[in-house]
Amino acid sequence: MRVCVRVCVRIRLKSNVTIMSNEIKDFRRKQGDLEFFFLCLVRADNRDEFDYLLRYGRTLQLGGEKYARVDEIDLESDIADNADKLDVVMLQVRDDLKSPARIDVFKLPNIKRMLDNGIVSSREVAVLLGVCDSLVSIMTDNKELFKSLVKKYTKQDDSDKETISEGIDIAQIPDKIISLFIPTFKENGILDKSNRVLAKEYLDSVRGCSLSVCASVYNEEYGAKGKAIIGNKWGKKKKVLYDFLVQHNGAITDIQERTFGNYLI
Repeated sequence: MRVCVRVCVRIRLKSNVTIMSNEIKDFRRKQGDLEFFFLCLVRADNRDEFDYLLRYGRTLQLGGEKYARVDEIDLESDIADNADKLDVVMLQVRDDLKSPARIDVFKLPNIKRMLDNGIVSSREVAVLLGVCDSLVSIMTDNKELFKSLVKKYTKQDDSDKETISEGIDIAQIPDKIISLFIPTFKENGILDKSNRVLAKEYLDSVRGCSLSVCASVYNEEYGAKGKAIIGNKWGKKKKVLYDFLVQHNGAITDIQERTFGNYLI
């Protein structure tokens, strides 16, 4: 586990380089510990490492708020107390606002090799799979809770409240902004949401927020798909989005254009 230990040290150091208050630090520590588990999962290639993963994973899974799951009440109280610093908070926790997709442990090359060679049993791998599914869920829940609380306590100008509640007129969204969003489809192939609807949904959700929050929401909900389609025009589209958020969507300029561009996926 030497490689994993080095990774763990890096994650823990990253979690401590902050001026955050206790519960926000605790959120970062827990997300870092969960990230460490998944990094080690793909590297485990012998019986000792497999046993370590199973023990460590079950500790995180069953340890509740002591080990992996965030305490919603305490975290909300902490975020509310730091409402005037949430722009800085979002910049510092951006690497912690992620969670992996479901991992089929049986298909991981090292695990499959150990299974084929009789080093581990199918039952043991099935147990590890259950642990992984649980930890993915916990990491996702932590992330979504943190984002929702930050959005709840992000301050907005009182004069904008009426406009914000009404949302942006979909007809006023330029095509260059709409092109940043990729339509979604249901399993039967029927259109779920058009790119125009998704653009309005995004702009309404971040109206009056800081640019760092705007970038974080775009990354989490739309960024990867957008970049894949936009390709080499992505750099210019970042500026288009930045200008529109500032000039027409009430964004708070806590970061400059270049930083905003670098922040986007």
